[in-house]
Amino acid sequence: MVGTTSKRSYFFISISLFFLALAVLGFSASFWRGVEEGLSNLPWILHVHALSMMGWLTLVILQALLILKGKLTWHYGFAGVGLVLITSIILTGLGLSTNSLFWVSGLNG
Repeated sequence: MVGTTSKRSYFFISISLFFLALAVLGFSASFWRGVEEGLSNLPWILHVHALSMMGWLTLVILQALLILKGKLTWHYGFAGVGLVLITSIILTGLGLSTNSLFWVSGLNG
């Protein structure tokens, strides 16, 4: 099934594009609000988290396309990139949660 134009391969590409579109639509309002208020006013960790998430979603699409084209060597080669991105997503997500917790509770000074 690898390297074929099967319905299964197109399903994964389609669902990956759907999730990317969903993320862009879901976060576009807060992005534009950040642009209006000045992106430099947002914490740096938010920028890293957003870039990591977009990178992850793009990598999922790329991985599905590589399987469709039968390029398994490239597909396996990008596994390390996925590991770095998911680690960044988890760490920055924890950092953002902690940052929000301190901000809401008034412990930020």
